[in-house]
Amino acid sequence: MTRKTRRSLFIGCLAAGFLGCMTGWTRAQAPQGKEGEVVKDSVSIRADKNTDSVRLALAFTGDKLRVLAETAGWYEVELPRDYVMWVSKEFVAAGPDKEAVVNADNVSARAGAGMEFETMGHLNRGRRIEILEEKAGWLKFKFAAGDKGYVAKQFVRLEGEAGPRPATPIGKPPVVKPPPVEPVKPPEAEAEPDPKTMETFNRADKIYWKEVQKKNIADWDLEEARKLYLNVMEGTRNQSLKGTVLRRLAVIALAQRYREAPSTASDPREVLKEREKEIDAEYTRKRQILAEEIKRLYPTCIVVGRLEKLATTLPPITHKIVKDEHMTHLLYSPTIDLTIYEGKTVGIEGEVDNTLKWPLPAIKVTGVVLAPRKPESSEEKGEKQEGEAGKQPTEKQPD
Repeated sequence: MTRKTRRSLFIGCLAAGFLGCMTGWTRAQAPQGKEGEVVKDSVSIRADKNTDSVRLALAFTGDKLRVLAETAGWYEVELPRDYVMWVSKEFVAAGPDKEAVVNADNVSARAGAGMEFETMGHLNRGRRIEILEEKAGWLKFKFAAGDKGYVAKQFVRLEGEAGPRPATPIGKPPVVKPPPVEPVKPPEAEAEPDPKTMETFNRADKIYWKEVQKKNIADWDLEEARKLYLNVMEGTRNQSLKGTVLRRLAVIALAQRYREAPSTASDPREVLKEREKEIDAEYTRKRQILAEEIKRLYPTCIVVGRLEKLATTLPPITHKIVKDEHMTHLLYSPTIDLTIYEGKTVGIEGEVDNTLKWPLPAIKVTGVVLAPRKPESSEEKGEKQEGEAGKQPTEKQPD
């Protein structure tokens, strides 16, 4: 063997050893068999490792997932057995020992036994499930043991990691974002739905009103409107819009029952109108009760909310009022130390300072009111008096 040949063999052995070490190190970094914790609400668990695949279920902050492998920004996880949902019985083929198989594509899995409940995921043909309960044509189920799904890596923190990963779009390079700026919204206003959600709602409403004008309820075709309304429910946090959509879905559900009922059933049009009125009245009544309770607890206050320190410097402004996670008022006071009330729900006495031109009203605080303590019941008062009596010293009797 020549010197040149021996040298080539030596270099080849070194390269093979280096590649073997790197392969072993890479495998050691794989998160196989680790426990993960979801760090964001409404995280999709999908059937495949891309955002176009079927969403099997929703995971929420704090949920535990067992991570099996990592691929291209996705974790392969075991489908949680404790996730319980409902599916229509007509799309499931039941087997022995409560085992069943889905026999249709894109079947909705819902939070409850009814079309009006929120869609939590979708099941495709062939998905195995375990039946727990049957109710009015709906099956309560959980995923079969050993089934797997995929969740985006950025939404899961593995055990031993210091904190959640920064949320970067899957398949795109990280984007350096500017420092967060607190949203400025009109005082006491709800978050407005985005234009796309309103466009979906208007499409659904157009179909809804066109169909309900038909004289015969059996001719109503509201399936497309129902799907659009459900998309609106998933895409908005505006409570007024959600209340309207829920009323529409209740009408659609009743119309569906009417079509499935015998032909001798009476027209429930009046019942539907009365039910919608009842829902409106109940919604109005609860809002009035809340307003009256706030007025009773804080009769002299002009605004009520959680008092927090302002993150940025806006002299003379030092604090803010937060309600429903939105900043509604700015505060300052030359006489009261507002720092002792930080993080508490308080009522603010004072007047709006119109000389300060800010996007939100600025209040010069003259008084801060805490909610009154809950009055003690008669039993609690009796126990307190007995305890105090037991602690009193007895008088010494004369000899």
